[in-house]
Amino acid sequence: MLFNIPRNLWVLLTAQAFGSCGTIMVIFIGGVVGAVMAPTEDLATAPVTAVILGVALSTVPAALLMRRTGRRAGFMIGCVLAIIGAGLGAYAIAIENFWFFVAAMLPIGTNQAFVQQYRFAAIESVPASDAPKAVSTVLLGSIGAALLGPTIGSHASTLIPDAIYAGSFLALCICYLVAMTILTQLRVPELQNAPQVKTVAPRSLLRILASPRALTAVSGAAIGFGVMTLLMTATPLTMHVHRQFSMLDTGTVIQAHVMAMFLPSLFTGKLVTKYGETAMLSVGIAVNFIAIGIALHGDSWSHFVLALTALGLGWNLLFITSTTLLAKSYAANERHAVQAANDFSVFGFQATASLSAGFLISAIGWEYLALCAAIPLALLAVLVIIRHFADRPHADSATA
Repeated sequence: MLFNIPRNLWVLLTAQAFGSCGTIMVIFIGGVVGAVMAPTEDLATAPVTAVILGVALSTVPAALLMRRTGRRAGFMIGCVLAIIGAGLGAYAIAIENFWFFVAAMLPIGTNQAFVQQYRFAAIESVPASDAPKAVSTVLLGSIGAALLGPTIGSHASTLIPDAIYAGSFLALCICYLVAMTILTQLRVPELQNAPQVKTVAPRSLLRILASPRALTAVSGAAIGFGVMTLLMTATPLTMHVHRQFSMLDTGTVIQAHVMAMFLPSLFTGKLVTKYGETAMLSVGIAVNFIAIGIALHGDSWSHFVLALTALGLGWNLLFITSTTLLAKSYAANERHAVQAANDFSVFGFQATASLSAGFLISAIGWEYLALCAAIPLALLAVLVIIRHFADRPHADSATA
């Protein structure tokens, strides 16, 4: 698949690798920097939370901006903001100002809101029948980000001897500059693909989102992201702090989780095309329930690694399938508003899950937290069933 894809998808895939590595870097070293500079230990993860909040708060403005400027200009603006944020982050470390550092992470999150729109640009670059494969292809770039972020953060950490990790953020500026250079080659035809829903004038956003198809798509992405973030964020706290696993063992589990999130993109798109959205959403929900079952079964290292691997796979299935389904719920002249509402819901839910994880682990523990994650998944299963019967006249892509 990687050797027979359109030029735009290559551009978006490589831009994803460089444009997303900042978020991964902050997840890996933001807490370490925070622990050194924060006034209290409870605030150590505030830089990571700032990135997630930056994504959530910027999804609507990013989509609306691109409605005016086009995809390429919008994506490049996101890179510029990220360069500013990374530069300010390096300066904040140098002057040892914690809250300045936290504020500098917000533009990195803002850029990630633009990066999340790469998948929609991919859909707009190919025929409608190839949409699942396009989304899967672009998400593969996140594997590169998962490798680049920690590597750059570690190797560049001592570039400025008197300010450990300031060099990491200066190196990150170069990554964003590379992403911006790559994006100059993007050529997304405006309104290329015929809309799945034929309308003369745009419908109200509420009417679109109330349809079973759009509601299921938004819920699938939001719940998939929320459940994944809740358990992923709680895992290091549970393993290292509560169960006394080493940082090496804990890090290996997180790495396995990240690879499981993105590596299946090699085949997820093909599966969605072959079997349809209903089937793949159902499989995604089932895999998430399997992850919860493993988490409840025991707390050995193997339990954690298997649970987090299944969690990553479940997220991949739900996110790619939901994105594909969402693209079938709106007309071309409705896309920016719907995409903005979708990403605001997704990353708002993710931010809530991230902020809740630490409190819930302390209040109810790992096992009850895993049980809590099952509740939204059960609600999503009901929505998938309702959508399947409500939307039967419009068969899934596999049976159309």
